[in-house]
Amino acid sequence: MKIQYTAASSKYHFPDTTVSKWQKLIDLLSKTFKLPSTLIMELDGEWMKVFARNENTQNPYQIGYRESLHGLYCTTVINTGKKLSVPNALKDPDWMKNPDIKLGMIAYLGFPIYLPNKEPFGTICVLDNKENVFSKDIEQLLLQIKNIIELDIASFQTFESKSQLLEENALEQMRIINQTKKSYQKISRELKKEQDLHQNLNNNNKQLNHKLKQSEIKYTTLFSKLNSGVVLLSPICSPDGKLVDATYLDMNPMNEKLLGMDKKILIGKNLMSFFPKTEQAWLDTFEPVINEGKTINIELYNKNFDRHFSVNAFPMGDGSFCINYFDISDQIHLREKIEESEFRYKSFYNSIEAGIAIFEPIFNTLGKLIDIRYVDMNPVNETIIDAKCEDLIGKRHSECFPDTHDEFLEYFKDVLTHHKGKRFEKYYPYSSKYYSTNIFPIDKGLIAFTCYDITESVQAKQELEASEKRHKAIFENSSSSMVLIDPETGTILDANKAVLAYTGYSKEEFLDMDLGQISQSGEEELKRQLKLALDNEKNYYELKYRLASGEVRDIEVYTGKIEVKGKDVLHSVVHDITDKKNAFKEVLKLSKAVEQSPVSVVITDLNGNIEYSNPRNCELTGYTADELISKNPRVLKSGKLSKDVYIDLWNTILAGEKWEGEFYNRKKDGSFYWEVASIAPITNEEGTPINFIKIGKDITNRKMMELELRKSKLEAEESDRLKTAFLANLSHEVRTPLNGIIGFTNLMMNEDTTAEVKHEYGNVILESGNQLMMIIDDLVKIAEIEAGKLSIKQTEFLIIDLFNEILQFYKPEIADKALKIKISNTFNIACQIKSDHKRIRQIMDNLIKNAIKFTNKGEITLGAQCHKTHVLFSIKDTGIGISKTHQKVIFNRFRQIENHNTRLYGGNGLGLSISKEIVELMGGELWVESEEGKGSTFNFTIPI
Repeated sequence: MKIQYTAASSKYHFPDTTVSKWQKLIDLLSKTFKLPSTLIMELDGEWMKVFARNENTQNPYQIGYRESLHGLYCTTVINTGKKLSVPNALKDPDWMKNPDIKLGMIAYLGFPIYLPNKEPFGTICVLDNKENVFSKDIEQLLLQIKNIIELDIASFQTFESKSQLLEENALEQMRIINQTKKSYQKISRELKKEQDLHQNLNNNNKQLNHKLKQSEIKYTTLFSKLNSGVVLLSPICSPDGKLVDATYLDMNPMNEKLLGMDKKILIGKNLMSFFPKTEQAWLDTFEPVINEGKTINIELYNKNFDRHFSVNAFPMGDGSFCINYFDISDQIHLREKIEESEFRYKSFYNSIEAGIAIFEPIFNTLGKLIDIRYVDMNPVNETIIDAKCEDLIGKRHSECFPDTHDEFLEYFKDVLTHHKGKRFEKYYPYSSKYYSTNIFPIDKGLIAFTCYDITESVQAKQELEASEKRHKAIFENSSSSMVLIDPETGTILDANKAVLAYTGYSKEEFLDMDLGQISQSGEEELKRQLKLALDNEKNYYELKYRLASGEVRDIEVYTGKIEVKGKDVLHSVVHDITDKKNAFKEVLKLSKAVEQSPVSVVITDLNGNIEYSNPRNCELTGYTADELISKNPRVLKSGKLSKDVYIDLWNTILAGEKWEGEFYNRKKDGSFYWEVASIAPITNEEGTPINFIKIGKDITNRKMMELELRKSKLEAEESDRLKTAFLANLSHEVRTPLNGIIGFTNLMMNEDTTAEVKHEYGNVILESGNQLMMIIDDLVKIAEIEAGKLSIKQTEFLIIDLFNEILQFYKPEIADKALKIKISNTFNIACQIKSDHKRIRQIMDNLIKNAIKFTNKGEITLGAQCHKTHVLFSIKDTGIGISKTHQKVIFNRFRQIENHNTRLYGGNGLGLSISKEIVELMGGELWVESEEGKGSTFNFTIPI
């Protein structure tokens, strides 16, 4: 795979292998979750720069692409030092003007990346061109890649800083050596002058002693003008001859100055009375002068003055002695510094773990480098090349190592050409080791060569790479915490990043521990568990783990035996179940509360499918929990509520708000119930809805009471009105046929009336009597229904026979109105049923009479359809039709369409009410389908 990165594009010179690994990780993330853009961003001053990108044609970002920090997603991540998640910038006022929107990237998830010194390196992020909440899996994998990058950077900089420190120390020591040599030479010259001066002073002192004996005047003159301190003392000795004190006899002005005291105060006084802290060892220095008459020249440190002095002491011949001294503290301190510097340099040079060699370049007459000459090297370098320093100093490299000289010389040419150091890693076959080598120019045209043994590091890296190949998919990059354990000792052999992040230990700390230091199980129990796991007798455990913070957590461990380098090792996967256990306890309490709640509780998924129903809800609906699980609550719909109620419900809860209202639902047994309910979303930690919960209370009894109260009131009011209208209508309906009977009876009694006319009058009287009989019959039926005396008698009969009876009966009346009546051929009416023939005929008569009454032209169609459980009857006409408003009341007693229709068509308003009550008495249902001006269809069902 092509790596979209070059060293020149960044101030960090990471190895290609490291960057290649990062590239593979972000490619894997993008491909796994089908994300268009995964980026590693580098902070570059006031800019954010694309350091690495995933390979994807949909990725609009290119390597090196830079954007100003203002307004970027990544700027917020850098400034806050925290994760940033933006599901849809177009819906978020804070991000609507984000520059990345211009590239089509509206969704963002990112983490900061830090250098070991806690300074920000940049960010790692994923972007999407569509709304994306980004799952936990994406977030966890992105966080793992961030941790891997930070560990790689830390490893790289640790190595770099160590190597650089060695170089800098080597350069510093070389500089110190050169400065020290210069300073030492200068100080040596100064010391030589001082020594000469000291020697001259000694000579002068000898001459002075001689001259003092010669001339008191000359003594006094010289004594007063000396630049060094001179003091004459009379010794005070103990009985055993030990000098314990001295009396001041005389001193020159310089001594007064050095002591800071007037000699008039001191003369005749003892030294110890003014300087009681004078050490005996200081006094002992002058005993050879007093007891042996010797002259001494020494350097002394005087504790009273905290100074170093060059001292010349000699006897005066009269029992007294003279001390001539001058301050050499500065020279002593400088000499100590030189000695300390030389010691420090030599110690560092000889004890440093890196090999160091100093070379002098050799040029030809054209200024071309042709060879290098050994100037110096430390013991480590001697070991590396297996040669002694004294054997190589002054020799050319080509003489000592002709086989590797040409390759070696090329490195030095490169350093001299570019005037800067060159670093590289190289394997030296003659020592079978790997070295990190650095060549760089130093003072006076010399070139330093340093090499540091990195064999262990390289070999460890090689072993690590091999291990990564074996366990890359299931171990190192897994989001699950994994460890490798020695089953015999409990020692932790390896651990992945997830378990280190979880426990809070560094890898070094963790691998230096055993299970006994982490697990809360006893030693014997731990051994038993390891033995069971090693024997494959048990592979699941629940334990308690102590984290680095001291916190004890509950974990579950899945373990299995694998072979690593020929040895059985336990590969264990660790999951934290503390929260799960605590949550289980909480859930158990909540579950008990919900289970025992007097209100119904239902939990659904985001699509409304039921995931939980408490016992009260099951009791209320008549369904068991198993019957409700995975079902949608629409199974409870009665069809009696408006769709607008459900639309408002969903709009409210999808907006994250609580909906409150009432439902009129159907139970499993078909009965209905009222429920007052509160429905709200259940959200996760990020506030995203994951479920909906409904809490409801059965208010059927309350509703029924309210309904009965309202109904009773309305019925009472309506009854009064209808009874008034009915009595008025009944008076009209009864008076009309009675008037006909009485009137035409009187006419028949007239002797002038012919037989033919009498016969006609008789027909009118008969028709009026029949009409009056129908009114009385309807009243009797209402009375029977209200008294509960209307009985049902079942017989077997054919529907076609029933229909033929009806056609024959109403044929004259149909013909009188020029209408047609027929049986529909679209229904199956050839079936035989067992029911009450008389009651069905009564229902049909009422419906057909109404059809004839309200149809002026067209036809009336009878139909029936047999089903397994019932028969559906229908009477369809082409009459005046019924409005939607009147369809709701026509089945009530004493109700007709309009009063003016009553006067136009006649009737007492009882026929449909009687028919409906007979149908319901037989266990069926009666309803109408009609449109005003287009006719009506009355349907009713009869159970069979």
